[in-house]
Amino acid sequence: MAANGSAFYCRECVELLADYMDGTLSAQQKEQLEDHLSHCSPCVTFVRTYKATARLCRTHLAAAMPQELSNRLHNFLAHGLPPRKV
Repeated sequence: MAANGSAFYCRECVELLADYMDGTLSAQQKEQLEDHLSHCSPCVTFVRTYKATARLCRTHLAAAMPQELSNRLHNFLAHGLPPRKV
């Protein structure tokens, strides 16, 4: 929710989008986001673009990645990233 507690803004829409797509938002956050999307055409366009980009990456990039690159990327992600700060 917005800092003033009264409205849901585009910035918050963008911040919550990944969780919305994953289905991990609380019921209240989901309702606020969907309410915002019901009247904000720029955010609807952004959501559609986000969904299309994710779909294209899953279908086209994953299929075209050479096995050696896939192995190196997997190894880097498993061992090369610093620990997350909580």
